[in-house]
Amino acid sequence: MRLGPLAAALAAVTLPALGLAGCSSSGSSSSAAGSPQTSAGTPSTKGCPTAAAVTTAMGSTFTGPVTGTAGGTAPCVYTGPQGPQVAGPQVNVLFNAPGLSESAFTTQAHSDMGPTTAPVSGVGTAAFASTAFGHAEIEVWVSSSESFSITIETGTGAVAPDNAAQAEAVAKAIVAG
Repeated sequence: MRLGPLAAALAAVTLPALGLAGCSSSGSSSSAAGSPQTSAGTPSTKGCPTAAAVTTAMGSTFTGPVTGTAGGTAPCVYTGPQGPQVAGPQVNVLFNAPGLSESAFTTQAHSDMGPTTAPVSGVGTAAFASTAFGHAEIEVWVSSSESFSITIETGTGAVAPDNAAQAEAVAKAIVAG
């Protein structure tokens, strides 16, 4: 399976059983003002969404956020209810470094997300979604100072039918935020 840069960064952070450096279950991080860091390692201007916002968007109870750093990347990680034989689903939010133009964002989104990338209307100025790499993903550009990505990992390695809509709902909650 091929992983895009975002998925690879998230895997490096989340797969080691959330044994993240600088983490706490309260959602604090070693970055400035408790905000998550961006993909460039600088503090994000937006904090992690609340667990309540993710719970509402996902339709089941999620805990978090847990943040940490690995290679300068600090996603906000939320964990959902565990199934009978699989780990619970995860929602990962990663804020991009400020200064990304809409055209650069569009190019990056298509490169990161693979051949099934599709535009999404009604979320930010530009948004794209994909389920190409075994997870639902949406990348959203609001302005050159705000863009972010969300992935939903099911814990089963397969994308559930409602995961794309759930990722979009989480994105809308962040934009409204």
